[in-house]
Amino acid sequence: MKKLVLFVLSLFFISTSDATHLMGGQITASQISGLQYEIKMTLYRDTTGIPIATSADFIITDLATSTQQILNVPHSGAQSFINGVELYDYIGTFTFPAAGQYSITRQECCRNGAILNMSAPLSESLHLRSVVTVDGGSANSTPVFLNPPVTLAQKNSLYVYNPLPFDADGDSIAWSMEIPLGAGGDTVVGYSLPHGSSLNPFTLNNLNGEITWMPDSNGHWEASFLVEEFRGGVKTGEIRRDMQIIVVDDTTNWFPMVINTSSWPQDAMGNFSINLQPNTPFFMNIQATQGDNDQMDLIVQGEPMIQVSNPAQFVVTSNTPGLIEGSFNWTPSAQHARTAPYLLTVRAFEYHNNYVFTSDRTIMFRVGSATSIAENENVLSATQVYPNPASQDVFVSFNIKSSSSFSMQIYDLSGRLVNERSERHLPAGTHLIDQNIESLSTGYYMVKLIVDNKASETLPLIIK
Repeated sequence: MKKLVLFVLSLFFISTSDATHLMGGQITASQISGLQYEIKMTLYRDTTGIPIATSADFIITDLATSTQQILNVPHSGAQSFINGVELYDYIGTFTFPAAGQYSITRQECCRNGAILNMSAPLSESLHLRSVVTVDGGSANSTPVFLNPPVTLAQKNSLYVYNPLPFDADGDSIAWSMEIPLGAGGDTVVGYSLPHGSSLNPFTLNNLNGEITWMPDSNGHWEASFLVEEFRGGVKTGEIRRDMQIIVVDDTTNWFPMVINTSSWPQDAMGNFSINLQPNTPFFMNIQATQGDNDQMDLIVQGEPMIQVSNPAQFVVTSNTPGLIEGSFNWTPSAQHARTAPYLLTVRAFEYHNNYVFTSDRTIMFRVGSATSIAENENVLSATQVYPNPASQDVFVSFNIKSSSSFSMQIYDLSGRLVNERSERHLPAGTHLIDQNIESLSTGYYMVKLIVDNKASETLPLIIK
């Protein structure tokens, strides 16, 4: 049995200057081959602060022998971010002398004195840390974050953010909120989670990694996310993201941006969850709106987008002030079938005055084997009609094996056809179809689905 060794890489950099410009960052270690690794630190800087250090010392420490090696790495130049923030990458290559325990840390004094959820932020250092298992005989890198941090939130508006951790080696990962680290790797004194509404406190969804929060106080707030990776039930590494969120009260933004999720299926716990069948194309329209007619952008990130084979695709199809739409499609292969879900984050950007506000929504895609249960052999898997009860719109989700015509018919209990939606042509794959039902009275109805002029299923519907 292969010996599993934890080792901790230490990236340690200390500056005697005031580092109130730093807004956080993270460190990752990616295996190039054998014992050779790329060590990468990304730092985020408030451009109103002092200049950032031009280089950092990576101090590589073998914890079994206390032997240290130093690798000095310059940053690759400022990269523009949003809301007056820049990011800097420090990337170096290092070959470990042997498998063992190593830690990578960076420490710099001091944090921003305006941070509200620390007792004495100006006396606290910023300390970043990663842990990785190096074994030249097998592949192992630390996890990474696929989503950049969100540095701005609006007071009394729902903040939704997912750092979207991912492990390329296929190891299991778990994430949690942690107390930020200060000098020497000790936890920051007097830290508390960012303050929020009692109905929407700063909360982590441990199933999909999403943070939700309703900030009720202006100011600077600090948060730290820990992601641990496990192989065969044994912890093999960790990464940490430290980030600062600035809450502002923009009273001119009357209608904050909204990602339209009304057509997204939910599981019993309220998470957005969609079941996909291997080798079956899936199509989904994604939309965000903004009542002040602000300009917006829309992107998606996640594991489906970075698959080596059959990666998912997303394109923006329409972008006008106050409304943006995009098309997402993915045809997972049989090799994608697994128990663990694939996480996808939809991120919308709203450009309002001098601010850029963002909002994330996370979808869990579960890829399993196909089963035919409908009367119509061209329809695969269970058809869903939701919400049920419904009041304004009703949605139907279904898979078809080949290009087909489609009709959704709604009947009252007397058998009278009261509403219909037809499509002349739908491509093979999974579809989400919506229909407005505001004109129908409260009561019980039946929904009949017809594909290629053949009845598929008849399902009950309650309109309230």
